[in-house]
Amino acid sequence: MNRLFKPARSKECGRGFFSYLTESVINMVNFVKINGHGDIIYYHDLHNLPGYVKDNSFDVAFIQDNNDYKKNIDLYNNIENTDNVLDLDCYNPLGFSNEVREISEKIVKNYFKFNETLNNYFVERHHEIDFKKTIGVHRRSTDIKLHHEEVKIETIFNNIETEDFETIFLMCDNSLDIKNFKKRYGNKIITYDEFTSNNHNLPFFKTVNTQQQIENHILELVFGVFTLSKTKKLLCTRSNLSSFVILINKNLNYKILF
Repeated sequence: MNRLFKPARSKECGRGFFSYLTESVINMVNFVKINGHGDIIYYHDLHNLPGYVKDNSFDVAFIQDNNDYKKNIDLYNNIENTDNVLDLDCYNPLGFSNEVREISEKIVKNYFKFNETLNNYFVERHHEIDFKKTIGVHRRSTDIKLHHEEVKIETIFNNIETEDFETIFLMCDNSLDIKNFKKRYGNKIITYDEFTSNNHNLPFFKTVNTQQQIENHILELVFGVFTLSKTKKLLCTRSNLSSFVILINKNLNYKILF
């Protein structure tokens, strides 16, 4: 039995939720590459993340064995101490080989299990989406310029319009961009990003929100990510969130926009 935990490292850097989760999957891919899938308990210790909930943000959307972690905390090893044998980059999904995506798909299925609240979102909403006729789009802007150049929204529009689709499942990190997508594509847009940022320069978690709003934001984020992974093709810009989507589904067809 291997007991592993993912710590909330570098909280002072103002990291987004999926910067932890995507890194977590990559950490675990390296562990599995060295040790095999085996018998593993994996715990995300994401307490008191700045901009998120005071307790464990992972537990807002997912199920994990909190009792075992509390009871046997001395037996848990930090997943980040695993050798980085594959040298994977959260911002470069083009470096994810078929083998990596096969391993990561199993990891997500095993260690990112939905809680009842999140599962109800899928039950209530997915029957309304025809995934064979829906492309996925993730638009990351706000403070992405801290990491790399922002992709112009016109570039995303131009790429969308080369695709065959009836509807677009959209994730966006700010309400202004959502309005621009709706203005251009009207009722072809499917989105649930009600709890997104109203500030074009700051992501939601760097603005002032109530704990309930933050919980809703996390739930919508996770719902959106797993929904994007089911679309016929993903068009996305570089981000931790987009990379996580690609790691969920080894067969997902995707295009990174620059």
